[in-house]
Amino acid sequence: MGWHHKSAMNQKDFMKAVGFNEGTYRRWINERTVPKYTAEQLAAICEVCRIDGNTLLDFLAGEIDLEELPNN
Repeated sequence: MGWHHKSAMNQKDFMKAVGFNEGTYRRWINERTVPKYTAEQLAAICEVCRIDGNTLLDFLAGEIDLEELPNN
């Protein structure tokens, strides 16, 4: 499951909104790589997924699973 499922966007629109190219996003959701985020990308993920920064950081630290977050 990708982050775009947590937003009201399709995958292509989500990637554009957060500034990821397709290859980076696919490697990220397939857990092949951890992208180096810019502050703008982190803020955009929070905005489009309607989550707060602490929740995103908990996910990135492995403290919660993506499936535990509500869909928006």
